[in-house]
Amino acid sequence: MSLSGSLSALSLPELLQVVALSRKTGRLEICSDLGVAWLGLSDGGIVRVALEDGALDRDEVLKRSGLDPAESSELVDATLWDAAVQALLSIFEWTEGEFTFEPTADPSGLWRGPPGVVLPTPLSPEFLALEGARLEDEGGAGPRVAPPESFAPARPTIAPTLAVPSPEPEPEPEPVRTVPVAVICVDPDLGILERIKRQLSGGVERVHIFQDGGSALTRLKQYVLRGEFPALIIGVGVPDPLDARRGEGWRRFVERVRDLAPQVPLTVIGEGSVRTPDGVQWVERPRPTTATEDDISAFLTTLAHSLGIEA
Repeated sequence: MSLSGSLSALSLPELLQVVALSRKTGRLEICSDLGVAWLGLSDGGIVRVALEDGALDRDEVLKRSGLDPAESSELVDATLWDAAVQALLSIFEWTEGEFTFEPTADPSGLWRGPPGVVLPTPLSPEFLALEGARLEDEGGAGPRVAPPESFAPARPTIAPTLAVPSPEPEPEPEPVRTVPVAVICVDPDLGILERIKRQLSGGVERVHIFQDGGSALTRLKQYVLRGEFPALIIGVGVPDPLDARRGEGWRRFVERVRDLAPQVPLTVIGEGSVRTPDGVQWVERPRPTTATEDDISAFLTTLAHSLGIEA
């Protein structure tokens, strides 16, 4: 069944949520004074994006990123995915215009308009809404406000009773450590990255290592898109990919990840002792200039155990 309407009555984020909840498959065309865009959707997820001006052409996107369009790699997939996300977030700002949704069995075939970008994995509207809210907060939307006290549950009134001896408290159960679906580690030191990967590979299926925050963040977004939340290890020498002010870029990087996906377990590694944000683990690493092999082995074992990995 076709669907059409006005963006002033139903915004694009709201429309995509409707499509996602009903798991529709088809092509969506959005026309406004700011441009024309086409989206291919499969079971409610976005699998193809195109813009009228051709700015989202696959080959051009890869060339601008210094990649060979003829190649096929995870980096190519991540680059196309990131370009599609940025394009969709800009389309979210279109508040006037018309949309038309047409069901079709193959949302990527017989495409009307520029070829655009075919995504390696479906892009969920929920993730777009989360990313859009994060960017809005960073743009000066103001701090999040805690709910008023009136929303707090009322304390029940308890009638006075005779004092009785309190039973001995039962010991609290040991917390259950869950092995992550994967581990992403980012640190400028390639040598320690390779040692970490060898140490953790025996206890977790996938370990990804990166020397820059941008690549690590891109890989993390790919997992979040699939509803998976790998553990993330961040070295203090890694600057935030978008904001490395005051030499505290790793802290901003931690905040960015927590805004993107609060479920991601975060561990920071660095020399000495540093106060980390609540819920973020700190594992001390030995100084490279004085570390012995035993020091490094002890650090790797501690790191693995902090993730619940028996390696």
